[in-house]
Amino acid sequence: MIPGIRQLTKRRISDFINELTLAGIISAELKSMGHYGRTKIIRLDIGIDLVEKVLSEIDKIQGILNHKPILLQTDKVKLKNNIFKKLI
Repeated sequence: MIPGIRQLTKRRISDFINELTLAGIISAELKSMGHYGRTKIIRLDIGIDLVEKVLSEIDKIQGILNHKPILLQTDKVKLKNNIFKKLI
């Protein structure tokens, strides 16, 4: 979880995906996985450089673009109440 950003429901994420599909930014193909249910295969239909340029201009997203997971921020890792020193 990223500090300052609220979580979205599965329904809201699905709505965002549908809106991006209608705008022509992505293509989302519904694929049946048989016994395991259905899933959407999402492909980007625009250049990644354009996405980076647009996202870099949004103030609220600046923190997300530069976010580094806690695991990578420190030289120690905590797993199940045990603290380990990173070797890398």
